[in-house]
Amino acid sequence: SGIWLKEGNSFISISNALSDGSLVNIVRYDIEGIDLKKEMRAKKAHYDKKKGTWTVEKVIQREYLENEVKETRLKTDDWTLNLNPERVEVIGSKSETLTISGLIDYIGYLESNKQDSSTFRLELYNKLISPIAMIVMLMLALSTVFGPQRSMSMGTRILAGIALGFSYYVLNQILSPISLVYGIPPIIGASMGTVVFGSLAIFLLNRKA
Repeated sequence: SGIWLKEGNSFISISNALSDGSLVNIVRYDIEGIDLKKEMRAKKAHYDKKKGTWTVEKVIQREYLENEVKETRLKTDDWTLNLNPERVEVIGSKSETLTISGLIDYIGYLESNKQDSSTFRLELYNKLISPIAMIVMLMLALSTVFGPQRSMSMGTRILAGIALGFSYYVLNQILSPISLVYGIPPIIGASMGTVVFGSLAIFLLNRKA
C-alpha cells in the first residue's frame, strides 16, 4: 500500500503524502546487487528547496553488516534524492490527468532511474497528437457531407460520418493499450489511428473534388 518508487540503488516506500508536500512513515531500503545493505525508517519528511534535500525526522537506521546488524537512531537526517514534492504528487496521479510539462518531467525522472516510462510516453504523445486528431475528425465529417446530392441522401451521409468518427475513436482506444502490451513504440500506438483515418479522409476528399 502507499507509494513505492526506485531511486538509484534505493527502494522507497511512502505511506502518505500530505497536502503541504511532506511525507509520513517513510521506509528506505539501500540495495547492493541482491543484498540489502541498509534499512532506514522515518516518521516524517519535508523538502528543503534551498538545499534540494529531504529532511527526515525520528530515523531508525539499520546497517546489515557481515556478522551483525548495527542500529542507529537519529533525530533528523538529510536525504539527497531526485524526488521532489511535485514528483510525489505525480506518482499518486493517473497519467491522463497530468499536464504535458508534468509528463515530460516525470518521464525524465523515470528514465534517469532506468524505469519503464512507456505508459507516460504514450499519454504524452496522445496529448500532443490530440489537435491533429480534431483536424482528422473534421476532415472525416467533410468527406461525408460534401458530394453530389443524388448519390447519397443527407441522412445516409450523417450516418456514414458518425460511423467513421466512431471507428476512429475505437481504433485509437484499442491501439494505445495494445502498443504497451506488445512492446510497440508508444509514438506508433498514439499516432497509428490518426495516420490511417487521416489518409482515408484525404482519399475521400480527393474523390469528391
